[in-house]
Amino acid sequence: MLMPGNMKILLRMLLLSLLPAACATPRFDARIEPNQGDSAQINAAIDGVTEEQENEIKVHMGSLPAGVRINGETVELSSSSPLKYLGPVHTTGGSGVFQWSFNDDRTEWCSVSNVLTIATGFLWSILPMHYPCWPSYTSDSLESVEMRKTHLLRALKRATVAAGGSILVVRSFGRVEIFNGLTGHHLDSTEMVNAQGWAFK
Repeated sequence: MLMPGNMKILLRMLLLSLLPAACATPRFDARIEPNQGDSAQINAAIDGVTEEQENEIKVHMGSLPAGVRINGETVELSSSSPLKYLGPVHTTGGSGVFQWSFNDDRTEWCSVSNVLTIATGFLWSILPMHYPCWPSYTSDSLESVEMRKTHLLRALKRATVAAGGSILVVRSFGRVEIFNGLTGHHLDSTEMVNAQGWAFK
């Protein structure tokens, strides 16, 4: 029997399924490997980071803050640098769209909808009730790539904030290569699906 709260969720998802932009936008998850402190506690705080806190992070792409040097996998600080290195940050999960989280307003519904999709041999996925759970921006169009880049940066920023940082240095954005498991032939690739960097304060 559907409870009132569940009925509201169902009605909201049915409404979303009628809208042109019903598909879920990407929300990548990330974590930090802190040099100090409780790793589990720091990473658990990532989900509580607000957009306002994200916006306070200074981002370096293609450059390093003064006094910072990267030697292979080692981050080095000059003796005069006021910065403190907190640890590496990276997005998490599987590959491509399976790495993405659903928007906060549809997480509960999509968790149920995905179970129904698998239980029905993916037949459920073609019904309108599942449309709000399809991730958008999955192509390699310029718009999609830029949207994924934006959300990858937001994920790394959240991890930086959770560790008490104020500066994010982006190391790289990655792609996923798809190969035929039998022949080894390259089939396709998807740009901008993961990211790595370093957090400082």
